[in-house]
Amino acid sequence: MIKKFHIAAMTTDHVLITGDATQTVKVNADGFFKKLLNLPPARCIDLLQIAAASYAIDRISKRSFAGANELGYRRFRLEVEVRDYDFWRQAGVANAVSEILRFLTTDDWQFEFVARSEISASDGHQNVLDLTKDFQPRFGALYSGGLDSAAGMANRFLDGANDFLVVTVGHQSSLHKQVTRQLNELRTVLKNQTGIEPNFRHSTLNIALKGGKAKRLSMQEKTQRSRAFLFCAAAAIAAKAYKLESMEVFENGVGAINLPLMSGMLGTCLSTRGAHPSFLRLMSDFCTQVTGQRILFTLPFLSATKAEMLQRFRDNTPLTTWAQSTRSCVHSATRVKGNPQCGVCPACIERRQAFLSADLPEDIDSYQAD
Repeated sequence: MIKKFHIAAMTTDHVLITGDATQTVKVNADGFFKKLLNLPPARCIDLLQIAAASYAIDRISKRSFAGANELGYRRFRLEVEVRDYDFWRQAGVANAVSEILRFLTTDDWQFEFVARSEISASDGHQNVLDLTKDFQPRFGALYSGGLDSAAGMANRFLDGANDFLVVTVGHQSSLHKQVTRQLNELRTVLKNQTGIEPNFRHSTLNIALKGGKAKRLSMQEKTQRSRAFLFCAAAAIAAKAYKLESMEVFENGVGAINLPLMSGMLGTCLSTRGAHPSFLRLMSDFCTQVTGQRILFTLPFLSATKAEMLQRFRDNTPLTTWAQSTRSCVHSATRVKGNPQCGVCPACIERRQAFLSADLPEDIDSYQAD
């Protein structure tokens, strides 16, 4: 069965999805754009809204494993209103988006781009004057607040890298405060130990689904593999604003390659590919085309395991304690007081294995199950 949707870009902040399901998507971009100090070009806003809409459709389209569809395969047809129609109608552009999402989700995605029906003068945002920026990063990185992100960020600072543009993308309004607190604590720890203060600018983009199927978790798809497309789209827009050629993705090599551990994961949505080198290559090429600027997504820890990323924290109590403030659990929405991690999902098990293999003490009271 083919699911058909129409995506209308109402304003920079709101996307309306209609068709086989109706869903409003709120792109909380005010703070994100303010940190960039300018409103991105039209096609970059198009990219952000295409990625947000794709993520929303992935999330509200629950897989069915009934009958002959034992892999939960889905087929989508999306008609998307865009601002820069001349760009998006070029040969190969729609196919590039389809290929990226097929690689991530294993589903069939087809896109048709149409000119936006109504164009307002400002889209609800005031363009910022092209003033000299008070901060010019030398490096850029995606940061989730998980253990790989934390270990990667700390290692990069310990290696002498500094002046980072740090981009976070999430669906919880509290994520910005959590990650900001985590990064500020890292700054304090490293300054006290090395005398060198890490310098960074942190920007968060939150996506919220209003009403529709998003009202009930039981009606949503749990895998949501398209999130990586949204993460990289936001990072590319930030990179363009600051003229950065690369954005680092802090994932260990085992997690990035993520070889299927059982036959049921072959060719299905059960294997996460959000940091796979092939996906990052596709996104690098596509975002370079969209932004008109070379953008490369890199994996600085591709040759390391999660435990090896943690080994520099050994015999360093402040860093070890700080690393335990991260959250790795797949079921992060459990919100059990005092137990932020379930302890039984693959991410929790890998986390515990990493602390053990790196010979680091860990507070196992943070897990619901030992």
